[in-house]
Amino acid sequence: MPNPKTRKRAEAESRFGPVSPQWTPPMSRKQGPTDLNREQVSDPETNPGLTRYRTKFTGYGREVIQKEVKQSGNSGRVYLPPEWVGKSVKVIRID
Repeated sequence: MPNPKTRKRAEAESRFGPVSPQWTPPMSRKQGPTDLNREQVSDPETNPGLTRYRTKFTGYGREVIQKEVKQSGNSGRVYLPPEWVGKSVKVIRID
């Protein structure tokens, strides 16, 4: 029985013609670290067609502020301290 790499190469050659010797088959999607940190939060009984997940994020930073997003035209806005102007920030929606 040929190994999976040889089998995928043979399938590719049968569909697309000869492939280069450096060709490697595309990697199949495996469960990555973000998938391990997902948790289903929707109830299939109340929303049968909707599945939502909550993902755990870890990171390093200097300060944390938790605020409510305010309406700003057709968008939302979060006001941050003036000392943060020009700094890089990340925003994570909690709920």
